[in-house]
Amino acid sequence: MVRFTLTLALWLFASTAHAQLTRDAVGNGRSALESQLTVGEYLERPSPDRLCSATMPCDVLFPRDVPFVTLQFRLAQHVTQLAPDLALEFDLDAALVAERFYTSRGDWQGFWAGSPWLGLSLASRARAQTLRISLGIAPPVAGTRHASLDFSVSPGGTGAWNEWLTLREAVAVGLLGLGEWRHDHFDVGADAALVIAPGADAVSGWAAAGVWLTGHLSDEVDLGARLQGVVRFTHTDSPFALESDSTAGHAALTPFVRYSLPPVSPRGEFSRAPSPSPVPAFIELKTTFGFLAPDGPVFLSERYTASLALAAGTNW
Repeated sequence: MVRFTLTLALWLFASTAHAQLTRDAVGNGRSALESQLTVGEYLERPSPDRLCSATMPCDVLFPRDVPFVTLQFRLAQHVTQLAPDLALEFDLDAALVAERFYTSRGDWQGFWAGSPWLGLSLASRARAQTLRISLGIAPPVAGTRHASLDFSVSPGGTGAWNEWLTLREAVAVGLLGLGEWRHDHFDVGADAALVIAPGADAVSGWAAAGVWLTGHLSDEVDLGARLQGVVRFTHTDSPFALESDSTAGHAALTPFVRYSLPPVSPRGEFSRAPSPSPVPAFIELKTTFGFLAPDGPVFLSERYTASLALAAGTNW
């Protein structure tokens, strides 16, 4: 019964894989292209009760700060119209990451590419709402970035929403969903993800959900916030692991402000309809505040991740 309920819920909601959604990019258009630049830093302050030694000092075990930059590209491409209110779409979500991080072997992690998300989606769109479901897979391109990679701090910049695309030697497969309801003065949206990534000696899975509320201050300016939660389950068969099963949770709040380039209607009037122009239809500034360790609470805990993102995109 629980499995059926989760499956049904995913058919009612939707999302893309790499970063948190704050809108349905396609709207009542056909396709959309977005890019996002995220700049952040993982910081860790020393604690008086931390156990350190001459051979393993705190400065080596626990880096004080790890800055990172992520450049993401997201494409939702219309493939064919299956019915008057149902379309088949192709999803591509890819990212490049640079971070000043040293692995446990002392190697610099540096610059690498995240595993791209490739998906096929069924989307039902009308002027007032969007319902979308997507099945996708992430080829393990991230495994080629560095032979001795341990893990990445960059998922903290998006509240761990994209953590399944940073694993080495693991193929992530998942079901994603989105729903958005648009009104004259505000929009309400929700998305969810169920992702599993089997690896050589471990299997990881994620259950994630997010909601957002956007207020229309004018035809051009929107102000809103997104609240999300991510739970990761890991089972490992490695004899060197301290425990075979582990669970980790993340929760984050992402406030944002968006400026939309107002498209011109055939009568020369401005409207909130999707822009047919190939120039960016919107510019969005947002920041993410984590609530739970190791990404938060931001500015209050011993270790946290702070980030600022600038996104732009268009639809047609």
